[in-house]
This record gives sequence, C-alpha cells and structure tokens, in this order.
Amino acid sequence: MCMSAMDSDRFSMPAEEYLAHHHVLTYMEDAISQLLTFKEDNPKVNPATFLREYFCSIRDGSHTAFREYKFVSATPHNRASFIKAFWKSFSNVGKSGDFLKVCSEMYLHLLSAPSPREAVYIPSETSPRQEKKPHHRSDQQPTLDGVDATQFRDALIKECTGAEFSCPSRTSLHCILDPANRVTFYGFLMALAKSESINGEIGNLPPKGGLFDDCDSELSSPLSSAR
Repeated sequence: MCMSAMDSDRFSMPAEEYLAHHHVLTYMEDAISQLLTFKEDNPKVNPATFLREYFCSIRDGSHTAFREYKFVSATPHNRASFIKAFWKSFSNVGKSGDFLKVCSEMYLHLLSAPSPREAVYIPSETSPRQEKKPHHRSDQQPTLDGVDATQFRDALIKECTGAEFSCPSRTSLHCILDPANRVTFYGFLMALAKSESINGEIGNLPPKGGLFDDCDSELSSPLSSAR
C-alpha cells in the first residue's frame, strides 16, 4: 500500500518538526482567535462546525479573504493562496489591455518626478567656473514613502477614461484614494483587493459582511448535529 507524500512526511520526521513544517500551531491559534471573535456576534455558534469550516477554507485556499497582512504573510500556503485569490478576482480586469500595468506605469512616473524638497544648487560667489555645490534647506524633511494620492488618482482616471480595457469605476478610485494623502503601490493593491465597491463590480467574492451567510444556520446548530 503506497503512502502519499504527506503521510510520508508525517512518519519521516519528529512530531514537533512536522507541526512546525506545516505551521499547524499557527493555524490552531488563529482558528481559536477567529472562533472567539465570531462568537461575540454569534453566541449560538457551533464550535465544532466553525472549526471544520475554518480548516476546509485553509484546504481550499479561500482563508486569506479580508485578512490582515500579518496573517497573509505568516505561512507559504497563505501567501500562495492570497496570490491565487487576487489573480482570480482581478484577472478579468484589463482583458483587452492591462489595468494593473497602467497603474504600475503611472506610479513609477510619479515616483520618479522631481521632489519639491530636492537639493537646491547655488552658484559659487567667488568663481563662476567653480562647481556648483548642493545647499540643503534647513527645513528639509525625510523623503516620504509612496506618491501623492490625489495625483495618482487623477492620472489613473485620465488613463481609464475612454480606455479599451476594463478598469474600476471613477467612483471606486475616489473611494480608495481620496482618504489618503500618499499611497504606496502595495497599499494601492491591498485597497483594490479589499474594496467592497470594486468587489461588487467584479462579483467574484462575497461581500465581507455576508461571508458566513450561507452557513449561518449550520454554524448556529447544536453541537450534537456536528459530524
């Protein structure tokens, strides 16, 4: 009788090493934390069924939806699942072009634009041939991360207007970028992934508030009904 690769790993390494290799404790801790959080609003939750659904979502790779960066980056499986889910959700954006490519080009263009706080070069007063030396303003501040959110938003809206490829609506871009003064490209991608308005336009993910709607009756059933 042949053993699967997982069974082979289980019997070929010590228990502690196996648990660490597959990040079992990470998922156990997160499962309990998620159960306690969910139970605050759903006191009749069935713990056994909730845990079953939780680990099924890990198996299926749907467990990173609406989760924070710390959890998404915690394990290789989480990172791979997030990338797969992100691609599945946004692969249809820009089928006749590439919206994300346009975003990247606009971001890099703004990032490379001259900063108003760059060094000011003042000619030497003693010799017109003497090399110019940089003079830094006393009020100069450290370089800020990212780009101006308003400029980035306006550039994207201009590119998307009349574009042949599909892209988020003007309203969605305003919702994402208006609250911020500056934005990094990673932050913009995360905002795209979490945007309820864009999710509604695409329709591949359930609304965050209705994530457990399909299984509410099962989660609140008596413990004795769990298999």
